[in-house]
Amino acid sequence: MESQRKGVDFRTVLSIFFIFVWMTGDNIATNAEIVNSTGVWKNAKGMLLKFEEMSDDNISAALFIKSKGFFNLTGMKAQTKENGTFYLNTVQSKYAIGIAGQFLLCEQGMEQLYIALLFGANKDCDSDIFNRNSVHAFFRVEESMWFDLKFECLEEDSTEDDESAEEINDDSSEDENCTLAGFWMNQFNSTVNLTVDETGKISGLYDTKHERANGTSGDGLATIDGWKGQNSMFTFSMVWNGGTSVTTLLGLQLRDDNGRCILWIDFALIIAQHSCTNAWQFCIISSYNKWAKLE
Repeated sequence: MESQRKGVDFRTVLSIFFIFVWMTGDNIATNAEIVNSTGVWKNAKGMLLKFEEMSDDNISAALFIKSKGFFNLTGMKAQTKENGTFYLNTVQSKYAIGIAGQFLLCEQGMEQLYIALLFGANKDCDSDIFNRNSVHAFFRVEESMWFDLKFECLEEDSTEDDESAEEINDDSSEDENCTLAGFWMNQFNSTVNLTVDETGKISGLYDTKHERANGTSGDGLATIDGWKGQNSMFTFSMVWNGGTSVTTLLGLQLRDDNGRCILWIDFALIIAQHSCTNAWQFCIISSYNKWAKLE
């Protein structure tokens, strides 16, 4: 659960934001667990998130972002259900998305959903990546809103995105000596050992050496779950200490000016809260963290 801080050099812009969200009203602390989280959730910007399956700890969801379209995501709920935390990831065409979130059930039965969203686009398969990192509050809405939206968008569908995806796939070729699979380390000596299968599924083990407070990551180890795109982008997530916190990461794989194989990674860390008045005491988002590959 890297709450990373690094120096700024000539091509690195690092930002760590402590984002405090206060919710007004009488919705004080109750229970973080929502018995049935399936359904449709909407935020004030018109973004929709539909949880389709929540069997065991696995999650399947669909996300709609205005001007970007629909995305299918997979992820996992925290093992300790009272924490209400979860993550979702996807790579789709030129986009990569990572989500870390928490369900909250407040007084008077009000259901709320908070997420940290990492959104990246990399059309040209190089270091030119567009990032948009943000936090959002969602509320449950009628499922008819989702189906009405799907119907409207079907009338506007075109093959433009598919053609763009084919162009990306045709032009992208992974450096055989700088693959995502392998052993990586950051400036805090935290390490990640990544495996990528033929479908782009990422798995592995994250070993953190840098905690926001002593013991908050449990034993410091977490299993990794995520996806690699046809281009150089990827995203993966992990649950810490039974779900007391969740981290999602979005990154770009490339070589630096000296030819070294590196990863540029953004991450979002949320800490489970049990208050709807101060829904998140803080969420940490950090950008452009550098990881080096160990031979």
